[in-house]
Amino acid sequence: MAVALEVRHLSFHYPDGTAALHDVSLRVEEGERVAVIGPNGAGKSTLFFHLNGTFRGEGEIIVRGRPLTDKTLYEVRRTVGLVFQDPNDQLFMPTVFEDVAFGPMNLGCSETDVRDRVLRALKQVGMEGSEALIPHHLSLGERKKVALASVLALEPAILAFDEPSSGLDPRSRRALIEFLKSLPQTILIATHDLDLVLDLCRRAVIIDAGRIVYEGKVPQIFDQESLLKSHGLEKPLKLQR
Repeated sequence: MAVALEVRHLSFHYPDGTAALHDVSLRVEEGERVAVIGPNGAGKSTLFFHLNGTFRGEGEIIVRGRPLTDKTLYEVRRTVGLVFQDPNDQLFMPTVFEDVAFGPMNLGCSETDVRDRVLRALKQVGMEGSEALIPHHLSLGERKKVALASVLALEPAILAFDEPSSGLDPRSRRALIEFLKSLPQTILIATHDLDLVLDLCRRAVIIDAGRIVYEGKVPQIFDQESLLKSHGLEKPLKLQR
């Protein structure tokens, strides 16, 4: 299969000198759904912020065969859609329509194309008819849907989700999983929700202290309980019964 995304020997230090990533390498094929799991502070979010050039460390990011550089940054950000853990970090416009339209407008899409993208993305996440609503008056689950729509409106080939099920009630969480299963894009998910990983992904990567320490197939990786425990993880509840 074609390679959608490749991370080669990526290292990153924050401005205060804190080392966040150490020689991280990862390869994701087109159409894969891959989980990146690990304890708090492991480097999951930091890694994801590199995938569309929000952070720039030492090493290489290659997106669909194109290295991430200053010249390709715009195209990479059209290709890799990053969905934040907290939708409030992603929603900042007065109405739902304006939030979802922001990305396509900045791509230079025509007014008609912007409207079509917004309506299509909102329908895709089940939020059609919400265009005039104020995002911060919505429930957490609804805000997460609008944040996702704002990324889908860019029509990215790769989606990276940071803790997508965080804060959701069981019904919303189940709806999210079924929705993610329906998407054709290549998907990466940073999460503590190992039951979500079990339902959705065929491969998982464990990251801890900024290093990838293990990579394996799902569900086989969850048979290694001592490995999970040593990196602050527990076997999915479904497999504990």
